[in-house]
Amino acid sequence: MRKFLLSIVATLTWLSASALDGLTITPFTGDPVTFLYSQEPEISFIGKSLKITTVGSEAPVTLDMDNIKEITLGKSAGVEDLKDVQGIACMAQADGVIFTNIPANTKALVFSLDGRTTPVQTVGADGTLTLSRSELGTGIFIVKIGTFTSKVRL
Repeated sequence: MRKFLLSIVATLTWLSASALDGLTITPFTGDPVTFLYSQEPEISFIGKSLKITTVGSEAPVTLDMDNIKEITLGKSAGVEDLKDVQGIACMAQADGVIFTNIPANTKALVFSLDGRTTPVQTVGADGTLTLSRSELGTGIFIVKIGTFTSKVRL
């Protein structure tokens, strides 16, 4: 899980340059915590904890990495509606990644770093695409959904 979270954190800079403007961390127990990129979140790892500090906050948020259910990256008008994502969103989970809000009839392609196309990925009727380690194995993959492209480490 730590390597997976490190991968997500490492791509935040790239993602913040796209249409995404915030992230929500949902723990297995407790309330979700949302950060907008405008708050300039700084993420550090201390042992098995994820520590996030933001501009203007008095105390950092510290989460046990074993308690993180998912990390949602998305576009929002504010903290209150980050879950009402506009456009494709990405949620990191323990066994993989889920992309949501995919328009109907959109083709999803997944490539390994050596350029091979993985088996065709099916976008669900609910507009979701799930990539899991159990299906694809571990590694870094390029995901192309319509005009949206992302790098994912499983």
